[in-house]
Amino acid sequence: SWDDDSVYDKDDFVEAETRLMAHYKLIDRKRLQLEGFILDEYTYNLEEGRATRNEVAVGLTMPLGKNVSATINWRHIDRITNFDSDTYEGSVRYTF
Repeated sequence: SWDDDSVYDKDDFVEAETRLMAHYKLIDRKRLQLEGFILDEYTYNLEEGRATRNEVAVGLTMPLGKNVSATINWRHIDRITNFDSDTYEGSVRYTF
């Protein structure tokens, strides 16, 4: 039998989340701007009285225009009772 750790039972519970994020302008010039960030998201199951997940991310954000920015980051996801994973993410954001 194949044990797939990415599949787990759906669980309905009350959860609290704390999110901390720090930004810092690495480059702030007229033609080039780059911001670094670090993020931590911690979730806690209030019904069971235990932590369920802690995610840490570091990344870079660069404006591409007046309302557009691009972000790349690495994220480590620690599912406290399951497996850990690492992801690389990229996104483009348009603000209107």
